[in-house]
Amino acid sequence: VVIIDGSGSMSFTHDQIRQIVENAPGATVAVYTENSMSEPNMWIVADKGKMVNVLPDKFGHGNGVDFPAIEWAVKNRQRSSSPIIWVTDGGVCPTHGGYSDQLAMQCIKYVLKNNIIILPYVSEAVEALSKMKNGVKATSKWPAQFRWTYKEKMGVDLPS
Repeated sequence: VVIIDGSGSMSFTHDQIRQIVENAPGATVAVYTENSMSEPNMWIVADKGKMVNVLPDKFGHGNGVDFPAIEWAVKNRQRSSSPIIWVTDGGVCPTHGGYSDQLAMQCIKYVLKNNIIILPYVSEAVEALSKMKNGVKATSKWPAQFRWTYKEKMGVDLPS
């Protein structure tokens, strides 16, 4: 599973989604962003080698649903050993709010507990999937906001 933060501070292209599918044809790729409560806020853009022809135009709003999105990824991976990559700049926020240390720590702890690979850019996810396809283990690159928050709250650096 590849879960992508589709908030306004992130950017990615249809071609990058295609590259994810090429490197991990069995993957489910989902993108999320905060939206109004009456509209969808997460979209499956690729699954089992197939992908949408056009990305939804609903991206670019706030975060607002980071934790539910990564929870969904854990619940929907193929096997408990299947990797999950979360692409985010770490700017987790409540609905209609600014960065939240509390929500960031909730996400960080969940990522660590569930061995989620976290990367700040879709291009890095494509690179990691390419390496994984060739038997190389992927490692996380923690976004700066997460590194700072974790050190501030826990007194130590995030593990590599």
